[in-house]
Amino acid sequence: MLIVDANITFYFPDDNKNGCSHDLDAKAIIRRDINLNGYLTAGQIYPEKEVSILNRGQTYKVMIQMPFVFGEVYEKVKDILKPGGAFTIQAASRILGEGHILSFDYENDEERWKDDKRE
Repeated sequence: MLIVDANITFYFPDDNKNGCSHDLDAKAIIRRDINLNGYLTAGQIYPEKEVSILNRGQTYKVMIQMPFVFGEVYEKVKDILKPGGAFTIQAASRILGEGHILSFDYENDEERWKDDKRE
């Protein structure tokens, strides 16, 4: 699993034709696709501070958990995993926002996933 601390911003439709049509409810689970160096993976976004709404156009410090980044995938994305590394936040091919990496932690869960599939 890859855990990234990052600053993120969601776009307005005026800034990007695919931008968010509304602000996001931070109390709900925020699951979006994260594009790391051309690799699209699922990510769960947690704001650092207690906020109820993530307003478009504002920057927030968040933690993003990406459980499907391990093994070969990690090898493909590790070059951007450094402070300042950029990524996009997406809904499939629709780019909703962007982020910049502050720090990251990586744990290779490949063996755990193999064990889970057998049960």
